[in-house]
Amino acid sequence: MPIIRIDFDEKQVNRDQIETLSKAIQSIVSDKTEIKEVFVYVDEHVFVIDADPIEVFVEMSAHIMEKNDQLMAQIKTDIQKWKSETNFDIPINLTLTPMNWQLEIGI
Repeated sequence: MPIIRIDFDEKQVNRDQIETLSKAIQSIVSDKTEIKEVFVYVDEHVFVIDADPIEVFVEMSAHIMEKNDQLMAQIKTDIQKWKSETNFDIPINLTLTPMNWQLEIGI
């Protein structure tokens, strides 16, 4: 299950914009990975110094990212399309991170 973490500078981006973006990115990642369980966590920070407006970090199992260049291109294209369709003009930095994790649910 991919996990999306979004950091943002609240001086450059408002909560409504981040909520709209979060839902869009969740849908895009779910579509491109064909996984329904995609979780999004959005963090506000006490301090933000010289940060870009929006940082999106997508962590997922390494085997899903075997063709990471292709997956990055697909996600990037869909984000660009969404930004164009919604007139979302704030720059977004995207990082995909393969994870070799062990997971226990409901302990």
